[in-house]
Amino acid sequence: MATRTASASCTSTSSPRPRTACCIDDSGEGGCDGGPIEACVCGFDPFCCDTEWDANCVAEAEGICNATCEVVVPACEAIDITSDLDGAEPTYNRVLVDSVEGNCLLSGSGSAVFFDVYDYTLAGGGPHDVTADMCAATDFDSFVSIYQAADGSANPFNPADPCANIVATSDDDCGAASLASIDTLVDGAVQIVVTSFSNGTTGNYSLNVDSTTCQ
Repeated sequence: MATRTASASCTSTSSPRPRTACCIDDSGEGGCDGGPIEACVCGFDPFCCDTEWDANCVAEAEGICNATCEVVVPACEAIDITSDLDGAEPTYNRVLVDSVEGNCLLSGSGSAVFFDVYDYTLAGGGPHDVTADMCAATDFDSFVSIYQAADGSANPFNPADPCANIVATSDDDCGAASLASIDTLVDGAVQIVVTSFSNGTTGNYSLNVDSTTCQ
């Protein structure tokens, strides 16, 4: 069993959207995203890069190195961004298209796809609609999923259990890009997972997330 030691402290910053890969316990591999948060944590806790990026490393990233892991998003604040999957993100086994909790299968061709997670908050009394639209400027074969717990509680997406809380998916709804929508959500947290159809895919994407019922 490896022994870990930690000392000193440092500061860094990260963007709250998408949340940094350093906020995810990466199940057995060292390091997280190769960026300043990783350098900060591993500078005083080498275990996190040499052996495993575990839950302690996540806690150190947030508590000491200023990673933004618990994202507070104002209700009804639309997401309208361009970003990319560049291969530094964590991976997971995505679900098949049309999967919902209770009737969900995992993909064989997407067993280790890179992903980004975005947070959206619903308020004003449901049922709510949400649309996650990647059609404008995505240059790879994308896949998008919408997650919400039945009670609207925080962090409904768990990469270790991607069928839990899945409510909508999309593969090729606008060419090779994706557009997912649903109109039965409740007040509370929603997470949008942007990924690709196949393992190893990287590229640029656009994402617009909004609701016509949120207020």
